[in-house]
Amino acid sequence: MRTQSELLQEIVRKYQAANQPWPASTRDMAQWAINHNLWTPRPSAIVDQCADQLARAMREEYFTDAQGRRVGLPAQLAGV
Repeated sequence: MRTQSELLQEIVRKYQAANQPWPASTRDMAQWAINHNLWTPRPSAIVDQCADQLARAMREEYFTDAQGRRVGLPAQLAGV
């Protein structure tokens, strides 16, 4: 069984063999791979990406508590 890296390296070789522009950005190669059904995201990766974006947004959100302290949303959720 091939590793994830080997599978991704094969996508790069297929990209080059298809006479695509080279050198190319990884974004260009990724778009090509997705369009040619050579790569699909794992459902868990989509959940992880959403969770990371939610956490990033929560770290940016602050409010003032009853004692006049500036508190981040994660602290509010934890009951601090």
